[in-house]
Amino acid sequence: MLNSTILDVVIGLIFLFLSVSVAASTATEALASLFNLRAATLRTGLMDLFNDQNFTNLAAELYDHALINPRGPGLPPANPQANNPPPAVAAVAQAPATSGKTEKGPAYIQPKQFAEAFIDMLKFWPTDGQLPSMQALNNAVDARVPATANPQINALLKGIILRTGGDMVKIKIELANWFDNAMDRVSGSYKRHTQLYIFVAALGISIILNADALHVAQRIWAQPALVASITAGATPQDTMTANAQTAQTLPLGWADSSYLYQKDQKTLAAGPVALAVLGWVITALASLFGAPFWFDTLQQVIRLKGAGPSPDEKTNKTAAAA
Repeated sequence: MLNSTILDVVIGLIFLFLSVSVAASTATEALASLFNLRAATLRTGLMDLFNDQNFTNLAAELYDHALINPRGPGLPPANPQANNPPPAVAAVAQAPATSGKTEKGPAYIQPKQFAEAFIDMLKFWPTDGQLPSMQALNNAVDARVPATANPQINALLKGIILRTGGDMVKIKIELANWFDNAMDRVSGSYKRHTQLYIFVAALGISIILNADALHVAQRIWAQPALVASITAGATPQDTMTANAQTAQTLPLGWADSSYLYQKDQKTLAAGPVALAVLGWVITALASLFGAPFWFDTLQQVIRLKGAGPSPDEKTNKTAAAA
């Protein structure tokens, strides 16, 4: 059977990681909202999707479509044949660099809305009450996306027309799938950046609170009663209440930082300081797993120590293996 003190250390560290994860995620989300990071990432993704790095052509027109950006100003689209875009479009293209926090673009786009808006841009519209033929659709593509200006998108659209036989329903599905696949990559890029932001925020929080995982583990090993209030909770609600009380008892903060100094209490000791830095980094890295992961892990470890699974969890097969 596992030593109870070992479990106390594990529980204390999990609670530490959970607390820092919540704080770091909250801080990151607040910054993302303040600086409209999702909207900026989506805009960059649209520019890459359409090969419109200057944001003066397809991406700019789609961005101002009412289905995509209902809160937008409805500025006129760029002329794909013009060397210089209209002043209004040029202003939009410069918005990310000049407006900063005032960016009001969409943070999300539904694939179906993208497909509908793109079809509007391509003018795949019926004439004389008849659906356009494949030749008419290809002509519309050449008129809006000339092969000389954007050969990749031109070939993509003509390939979709060929594969679907000009069926508008199937064309919409193909366009929606194309956009969805592209946005999966954009989401992955955003997540990677977010992970970096969370790590930086967690590291800053760890330093400010002196949330040194190694020091916390050492103190709990010497005084297991520090986590007694956590293990007293039998349900997630009880545990969260206990956690709030335990936050005041864990060895956090700089009130007792004597362990970082030499015996004269005036000079920092290289070894303890290096271990403290390592402890902060460990806490910050652990926060990348996310608060839900640590909360679920906390529940399982508490039950492993003695509370046991509830009847509902046995029925739903969500109880800890113990």
